[in-house]
Amino acid sequence: IERLPAKVFKLLRNNRLMKVRISGDAFGVMLASSIEVYKKEAFGFLIGRQHNGGLVIDNAVPSQSAERGFTEVSLNDRTNQLRDILSRLGTNGSRVIGDYHTHPDWGKNQYKTVASESDLLRMRKDDGLVYLIIAISDKKRGRPWHYRSDGGLAGSFDNYWFEIAAYYRNSCEQFNKGRLVCPSATLRK
Repeated sequence: IERLPAKVFKLLRNNRLMKVRISGDAFGVMLASSIEVYKKEAFGFLIGRQHNGGLVIDNAVPSQSAERGFTEVSLNDRTNQLRDILSRLGTNGSRVIGDYHTHPDWGKNQYKTVASESDLLRMRKDDGLVYLIIAISDKKRGRPWHYRSDGGLAGSFDNYWFEIAAYYRNSCEQFNKGRLVCPSATLRK
């Protein structure tokens, strides 16, 4: 399992959240794949790199073969094969650095960006650097994209409301929330 550089942990000791920057391309792909399978969970891989003590997500690749349910998504051999292929295709310092999945509203259950026990179990078994959880629900009212006080990102697009949170593994093998930065989202009108 790859560990984050020492300067990242220095930032954490100073009570600063690690910055996770999302490119406009990755942001668009994640929203589109979340909407495409809405009411069931979406899953995909994050392609990116480490940069200045944080992480940059350059792109996102949805997994079409993940087994989707209303309250969970399961990975299978084809999903793992996709990860292997993406790992070998890495160029210009970019590689698979983690994954994303959604927590869609289902019935009376409103799932937010809190990592479930099954999320944490899967993240502990994985060797990724960052994991995004995207809560998606029917939009009750439009609201511009904005940064949340917990480091996340939230806003509406089309007929949907989104909340996004980043989790990363610290030196004690625990998961902390990161601070998302996505100018493409917050500059949207």
